[in-house]
Amino acid sequence: MPPQRCAFYADLLQRPQARAEWETGAAEGAAVRVCFALAAVAVLLAASNSRAEERSTARLRMFPSIPGAKAKLRWDFSTAGAILELRPRGLDPSRQYFVKIDSGIAGSFVTDARGSADVRIDLADTAAGIAPTHDPRGAAVLIAEVPYFGRQILTALVLDIPQNDLPKSRHVEETSLRPEAGVAGTATSLYRRLPNGGDKLTVSLAGVSGGDFEIRISGTTVASVTSDVRGGARATLSSRSTVGRGGAGSRSPHKFEGPLAVSARNAQVEVWSAGALQFSGTTIAQIPGLNACTPTSRSVALDREPGFPTGSATVGLGFETNCDVHHTLQLVDLPAGSYYWSIVGGVGGGWFFAIPDSGTGIGSITLEYEEWPDPGEEWSSPELRSGASFEIQQQQAGGTASLAFSGVLP
Repeated sequence: MPPQRCAFYADLLQRPQARAEWETGAAEGAAVRVCFALAAVAVLLAASNSRAEERSTARLRMFPSIPGAKAKLRWDFSTAGAILELRPRGLDPSRQYFVKIDSGIAGSFVTDARGSADVRIDLADTAAGIAPTHDPRGAAVLIAEVPYFGRQILTALVLDIPQNDLPKSRHVEETSLRPEAGVAGTATSLYRRLPNGGDKLTVSLAGVSGGDFEIRISGTTVASVTSDVRGGARATLSSRSTVGRGGAGSRSPHKFEGPLAVSARNAQVEVWSAGALQFSGTTIAQIPGLNACTPTSRSVALDREPGFPTGSATVGLGFETNCDVHHTLQLVDLPAGSYYWSIVGGVGGGWFFAIPDSGTGIGSITLEYEEWPDPGEEWSSPELRSGASFEIQQQQAGGTASLAFSGVLP
């Protein structure tokens, strides 16, 4: 039977009456039933391929900064959850360490008598820690001796430039590409970082309208495919591939295999047809709850020290929608002079000056700090976290300082 006739029956198979006629044999004979059977398998496969789950998995080694320390970092993120696992070895026995994602604290653990631990952190559990929603992809995952400052024992640069990957790293990102309005079908992106150091990207189409499609990565066209009778097509690109096949004029224009000449890591992927954008997205799986905080803000009045003459101080702490920590310091009616705020037991802080109002000798000031400040609007802050002891000192002549305000961050 001609392929065109099979395509016709594949379409009919999705109609209840046609399916019933096929099951009772009331069709065009055995050849038709065989064609229907093949079409049924194709339809089921197409339906399966169209349900791409958002998923990110990785197996990485961490880079040690002290002799003997080592760790494996693993995660499994999906729409069902986000679990980060670490297996550090060679650390100090019976000691507490902190897991940080960039400067955010994701959790802590205590090693056993051999200096080892098996750590499991639920990043989607917003009640588990102070900054649990931070996504390690594109960040540095650290094992540190103290929560805010100090020596970093083990480090992994996650989805940084490929040259920073440690040997035998494995990383998989599977995500759906967003269709433009009125576009039929689905498109998925599958990015893989292989243990041999190579990158592979597969873009699959299912149920799309017939025609030719261009696959673009960061604006560069890397493959061309033609959809088959079921609206399916696939392009597979590998950084280790040197020979391309597929495309117009080949035996299988629906499947393209060729070299990956541009970086597909955390890149923008687009599918175009007839000069119009059809699907788009990044090669990073979109996991609900990661880097998507509910904006919050809490403030507390600091205690003024008995020997400090006048003024008040209020400190605020909260999350922005991208999970950055935002810190506000508001001071009213301070004696003119220079001041310094800091975290008790930490390193670093911030200088500021209270400029007196005209004729009063006292001044007021509001300062905004953030982990990742907006240029010209905010100051960069150290790792401020809820529960940390906070103090403000007034600088005196001769380099001495006196405590002005103190309290605990909200």
